[in-house]
Amino acid sequence: MKKIIDVMWFTESQGTLGIVKADDEYNGVRYFIGSCSGVHEETDKEHIADWGAKFPKAAGDALFKEM
Repeated sequence: MKKIIDVMWFTESQGTLGIVKADDEYNGVRYFIGSCSGVHEETDKEHIADWGAKFPKAAGDALFKEM
């Protein structure tokens, strides 16, 4: 089971895209990207974490870097 750590949303006129940072017990921290409805944040995060495309770890690390 994946534990969602953080999410970043990108919204425009055609819909919503999310990048999810998740930690799973087997693979550690990974990132997933996908489109979603933009109606219910919790459902959208879970959907992207479960069904989104893999997002490159180096790019995710840079994008989610704490300031």
